[in-house]
Amino acid sequence: DLTPLERAEGYQRLIEGFNRTQEDLARVLCKSRSHIANTLRLLNLPLAIKEMLQQGELSAGHARALLNAERPLIVCGDKVAASQAVAELVQLSEMIGASVYNEVLPSRINFPTGHPHYRDRGAQDQALIRGLIGDADTILLIGGQFFEEVWYVDTSPFPDEAVLIQIDSSPLNLARNYPVHCGLVGDPKLALQALIAEIAGRAGPAFKEAAAARRKALEQLKSEEMERQKARAENTWNHSPMSPARLMVELKSALPAGVTIAAEAITAGADLTRTLHFDDPSDYLASRGGGIGQGLPSAIGLKLAYPERPVLAISGDGSSLYTIQSLWSAAHHRIPVVFIILNNKTYRILKLNMNRYRSQAGLGGERAYPHMDLTDPDLDYVSLAAGFGMAGKAVSRPEEVAPAVREAFVAGVPYLLDIRVSGDI
Repeated sequence: DLTPLERAEGYQRLIEGFNRTQEDLARVLCKSRSHIANTLRLLNLPLAIKEMLQQGELSAGHARALLNAERPLIVCGDKVAASQAVAELVQLSEMIGASVYNEVLPSRINFPTGHPHYRDRGAQDQALIRGLIGDADTILLIGGQFFEEVWYVDTSPFPDEAVLIQIDSSPLNLARNYPVHCGLVGDPKLALQALIAEIAGRAGPAFKEAAAARRKALEQLKSEEMERQKARAENTWNHSPMSPARLMVELKSALPAGVTIAAEAITAGADLTRTLHFDDPSDYLASRGGGIGQGLPSAIGLKLAYPERPVLAISGDGSSLYTIQSLWSAAHHRIPVVFIILNNKTYRILKLNMNRYRSQAGLGGERAYPHMDLTDPDLDYVSLAAGFGMAGKAVSRPEEVAPAVREAFVAGVPYLLDIRVSGDI
């Protein structure tokens, strides 16, 4: 049991004592389950080796691991978008035939959500994440926090025999929560480019045939997932108030081309991202860490960043109250954002959380949710908007959604839509 410093010194002696090729060094690093982060943090490695690590050039071990995979899976995080590596990640996933999940609380589009290989974001505890990962035998973790789970469950999210590969631009993130078989400090874009080149040079006919079969299976899986979301909306089509799933169908039909969305839909978030497809990091912005209140001000920031694009904010009613003064900022500076408030008259996420707390405590039966409803009196968001100097409209029926959304965007001014949706638990 060596200390990080002793382990790092051992690496230093090994590196200095042998004239190793890049591939040899990659093999040494990849065979170790220790934290490469500690090696980089504690030692002054030879400059050439440090540069190769930082630039993602030591990718041979990673490539071999992926080439040996029969059931590869990728989990990506927001550093993929930050390094402009989405195209490279798509290329890698297609090359090896891998499913792709986002991290638990992503704020960006790190992989196109309509792509056949994209599954979903990660789940809220390690047991649920383990269910998503399934029987994957090789898992690439790249550019994210693995994992920012919401609920603690004392189990590993990974199969015992799975090979774990991690790429991150920060040495502090490598093997931070779980030991990895192969870790690499490098910019995600550069690392992926190097990894793609290695695999392209090594992949044989058998690998390419197996990857093609996996791609075909993933296309079928994506089709089934889209049908399930369609059925979810159809099963609640005539509910009143309208379901979030029905709302997203109506919304999709009315959004202008090139729209970018600041999303804080919370419990309606899955219906949003499974109904609307986002291809580019600039198409979507959410919050990190589970805090609430970012939706309204983030939309203003999006419009300032992309003045040529239509911008939509989608916020839960409870979340909007944390930063409702953002409406005044938009009106005062005449920033033409369309704000949609999902008005379910409750802090629904807190009720769902309460259900889990009660289940863990063994408390069953029907129980009230004190102080979690936004009623008595009801909140009137159109009047709130008017008080801040903004036009607005209330929408309660599904057939009103598309016309109201089109009208709001055509107006070309800050505009709020108060849309009544179901808050059923």
